[in-house]
Amino acid sequence: MRSYTIHDLGMNVNGQKFILPMGDDKDDQNILKKTLELFTPYFDIDSRRGVGIDKNECRIHCLYEGYDGYYPYEITFEVFRLKYDNDRRLYYNDKISEVQDGQLMVALYVEAEQELLIELIDIKVLPNMIEKTGLKGYTYQL
Repeated sequence: MRSYTIHDLGMNVNGQKFILPMGDDKDDQNILKKTLELFTPYFDIDSRRGVGIDKNECRIHCLYEGYDGYYPYEITFEVFRLKYDNDRRLYYNDKISEVQDGQLMVALYVEAEQELLIELIDIKVLPNMIEKTGLKGYTYQL
């Protein structure tokens, strides 16, 4: 599993980033399976394409139900560990609790052919999923 510094999070990792609400398992494949199990109940999965795990990423092929049919999109979860390399720190719970070195985190992003579909998913689907899965946001501090 990849490890990213705080600098890497801003420069090299796409999507919204969150702290994963699960214990620190040492088996990378087990972590990816648990991550997939955590997120799949919150999406309408495209039964033809399904879900998959590829190295450090989980991909879920989904369908969005619109007024005139279903639209395919894909959501990707890149799972990684935070690695502190200097005095910069991440906090959650309003800067009270520090994110631990080696903490499991996830970056999620949506891919779709239509830009408007991505915006709809960001507004209607992701906030509900983030709340129900217990993902925690973080704050950067020097």
